[in-house]
Amino acid sequence: LLDRKVPVVMTSFVKLLEVFQSGRDEETSILNRLGYAKLVIFDDLGAERGTDYALEKVYNIVDIPYRKSLPLILTPNLPIEAMLSAVDMSYRRLSYRLFETCYPMQLTGPCWRMKEASRRYKDMEELLGVD
Repeated sequence: LLDRKVPVVMTSFVKLLEVFQSGRDEETSILNRLGYAKLVIFDDLGAERGTDYALEKVYNIVDIPYRKSLPLILTPNLPIEAMLSAVDMSYRRLSYRLFETCYPMQLTGPCWRMKEASRRYKDMEELLGVD
């Protein structure tokens, strides 16, 4: 999409919330960019702190592509069942909105981060001459 000059945004909720909480006046600009993008990709849903402030901001961020009927890709840190069975009504409201617009896919298999960490560990052992 980027090669075809289609506006795409990829970021994490944690990063967005850090910027919003920093006191810088970038929130409106960032939200406008999210509204301009034809595809928004959010990484690490569920990694943000579970405060009312964070949940409200996440909801408002997700609401932008939702209201414009734009595609949205999320990589949550929670299993699908946990998202749908949230006890807190605010979390459930967010989950319902996501499942209304997103096609859920659960990817399983080895964690690529752990696989990469193992490879780096072995490389370091070899470099250090450790058996």
